[in-house]
Amino acid sequence: MFFLVWFYRIIWLPVFLISLPYYLWRMFRRGGYAKDFHHRVGLHPWLGRPKGDRVWIQAVSVGEVLGIEPLINQLSRIPDLEIVLTATTSTGYKIAREKYASQIRHCGVFPLDAAPFSFLAWTMLKPTVAILMESELWPEHVWSARRRKVPIILTNARMSDKSFKIMRPLRHLIRPILRSLSAIGVSSDVYNDRFRFLTQPKMDLDQMDDFFVTTGNLKLDVNLSPILSYQDKTKLLLEIGFIAHEKEPHPEVLLGSSTWPGEEETLLNAYIRYKTVSKNCRLLLVPRHAERREEIRNLLKSKNHNITWHLRSDSKSPPGPVDVYVADTTGELRKFTQISTVAFIGKTLQPHEGGQTPIEAAAYGVPTVFGPKYTNFTTICKQLLRSGSSIQVPHHKAVPLVIPDLLKHPDRIERMSECSINWHQANLGATERTVEIIQRFLKKSPK
Repeated sequence: MFFLVWFYRIIWLPVFLISLPYYLWRMFRRGGYAKDFHHRVGLHPWLGRPKGDRVWIQAVSVGEVLGIEPLINQLSRIPDLEIVLTATTSTGYKIAREKYASQIRHCGVFPLDAAPFSFLAWTMLKPTVAILMESELWPEHVWSARRRKVPIILTNARMSDKSFKIMRPLRHLIRPILRSLSAIGVSSDVYNDRFRFLTQPKMDLDQMDDFFVTTGNLKLDVNLSPILSYQDKTKLLLEIGFIAHEKEPHPEVLLGSSTWPGEEETLLNAYIRYKTVSKNCRLLLVPRHAERREEIRNLLKSKNHNITWHLRSDSKSPPGPVDVYVADTTGELRKFTQISTVAFIGKTLQPHEGGQTPIEAAAYGVPTVFGPKYTNFTTICKQLLRSGSSIQVPHHKAVPLVIPDLLKHPDRIERMSECSINWHQANLGATERTVEIIQRFLKKSPK
């Protein structure tokens, strides 16, 4: 690990300088990065030594910040345990501050992974246990934990097909980092096998089973409340212009869940095709990045099919009924999912790859449709397909054929909805298994 860290330090600065223009552009485009920017260079408030245990959890973006809710809920109940939470993105940090203020000791921005910044952050925060999420393996951060003899745990660990393909020939480089961890809580057996292959620790079988634990996916345990009642859904449909009055029947709503460039147009084509069959259908677009609003606005302007539309950033409610509503906001996907009939999961069509999460839609009982590029959620998507909860389309040209056909069959949608809920209920419990791992490393571990 020592030689790897020094190699990392040597290449860090030139790589950082080369990529700086891109990140400055992205920061300017998205906004919000000025808030507590000093945290990024390690200047967090000095917390002093904890009386008991202090757990530092690093979540990356909005998905991880929301996904750790059940974990924070359980950890906050442990006596004399302080929680420090950091996020990387500005939107993730904003939501973390708003959501967990009453449960955590400190919320901040994760420092840049360079030696002086990491050293400062660790000196100021002084955790007794560090937790990383999913695939966040920052060498300097891991090295700081190792030098201080602080247990560091990778939780909800996953490794996509693409990442594993890259890591496999580079396993001798990644191995020292993985071996520096204290435990790995893996979200599926497939990922467990991949991490074992990359790590290959010199352990006996019992030690390996303690080090690698298949916990399941933490995001499956996420608190789905508030669950919208029929009246709540009616109010929301009125607010976004999908119905004109309270007594109007609820329309069929096609949701584009965390869509990426090109996917909005594909869904718009599917909607236009189905609109010739059903006049009671609406399209709800929730782009993954809200700053793409002008791009989506121009797309809607270019369509000549007498479609009315509105962007939420202009005002919550349109001046009248609309066919298409764009929720170009952050943190509202859950409530919009609950008024949906079918959800298309974004970032699953070429040229994109990885996929956004289908978990919340499935948990709410909303049938999901996704493309072939779901490598971030391979196990979950395959389970959803086997359970009859989802449909996979081979390419973007199939979307305008498959989704209208599905919407024509409400009985099939109902069966898929039941399968989705049953799948979710059968896969709960990752939080308890993850907390059990963490408790092994607490100084004051509950008995």
